[in-house]
Amino acid sequence: MKIPSIHPEDEESFLTTLNKKGFLLESKVGKILLNIVGENGGLLTNYVIDKEERREIDFVLEQTDHILIIECKKTDYSWIFPKDLEKGNTINLIYGDNRGIKVKSRQTSDFEVAWSDLSILFDENGRLVRSNDKTVRTSNSEIHSHVRQALKELEAYISHKAITGKIIIPLIVTNAKLFQLKYSLDNIDSRGNLKKYESFKEIPGLLYNFPEVIKYKHKMSTVRDDEVFSDHVKSIFILNMDHLKEMIPSILDQNI
Repeated sequence: MKIPSIHPEDEESFLTTLNKKGFLLESKVGKILLNIVGENGGLLTNYVIDKEERREIDFVLEQTDHILIIECKKTDYSWIFPKDLEKGNTINLIYGDNRGIKVKSRQTSDFEVAWSDLSILFDENGRLVRSNDKTVRTSNSEIHSHVRQALKELEAYISHKAITGKIIIPLIVTNAKLFQLKYSLDNIDSRGNLKKYESFKEIPGLLYNFPEVIKYKHKMSTVRDDEVFSDHVKSIFILNMDHLKEMIPSILDQNI
């Protein structure tokens, strides 16, 4: 059989198809993480959750006081995080003690914080891509599904590992451009529609508070399973790949 070669006229189409795959992003993130470990110490591994289903956590970065559960997500969308100016900046850190998994909540000024999300498609010129004459092309589930998957994989990790005395931080690294839109409740009309916003800017990363209940079973727990219950809101970091190295030190600085 003759070995095929890529015709020059087909190369752009070939690369476009290849770039749809997420393993390229994962490889780049892995290289950045290895450099971080080389400079700061720690252990970087993959973690298999289910061999039969081929489910695994992309990266687990372990240090003395922290464990980072890292998922890589490739997308064609930009990720926008609306923030009510009156809502506080709360961080909800997950940690393990001898009674199980807990969440410690406190105010933070270290990161932009969000509680809601929207994925929007922009073209190469930064213009909104429309699906019809009136509606902007969006995804209402993309970010939510990625965040929930990352937290469920964190749950699986916790159920199999001894993590007493450590802070466990879930983290999504993406190629998506990240933006925060800040608004005031005074600009919402009687129909519940926002009439204008205060600011819209690109950000390197943020702290996303996810308000769904997830129960964790701690391997080292000596109490009943129904007593091992983590608090309602969990914080997950979402970072743009190009800003991963600069933001990791601030994330690893967080303490209970």
